[in-house]
Amino acid sequence: MTKLAGFEYTKNIAPNLVSEGIPLFKGKNVQNGQLIYEFEGYIPEALSDKLERSQINKKCLLTPYVGTIGNIAIFPGDFKAHLGSNVGKIEIIKNLVLEEYVMYYFRSDLGYKELTKHKKATAQESISIEAIRDAYIPIPPFAEQKCIIKKIELLFSACINF
Repeated sequence: MTKLAGFEYTKNIAPNLVSEGIPLFKGKNVQNGQLIYEFEGYIPEALSDKLERSQINKKCLLTPYVGTIGNIAIFPGDFKAHLGSNVGKIEIIKNLVLEEYVMYYFRSDLGYKELTKHKKATAQESISIEAIRDAYIPIPPFAEQKCIIKKIELLFSACINF
């Protein structure tokens, strides 16, 4: 799990926002398993390249860790973007677990409970990066993950078409 630290945002990003460039994913861009591609801020590509740790340039999961805790979606990795404030990325170990499986797990009641077990209730709910790293994810065999994903997507499509 990687996040853009608050001081990094305040020092490097906030004073360098531009009207076009590398888009910033904020919490409001991650909703109900979907990414919303309406960006409020952008940074110059050269700045994004200097902040490689919080750059997004491959398939990964994005999740807010302040405010809308429990929202999670898959970034497809088909363009370069950057973490805005209060959004973290989860990079998956390939050939062990599928991003879709992890997303559906965390969106389930059990997964949400696991993700938020260390939730802090302040003015805005929040969880730490350590809490996300501590979340237990039951990992079935790869083929079974694919079957679970297929079944969930079949059920979702049946609900939408109902």
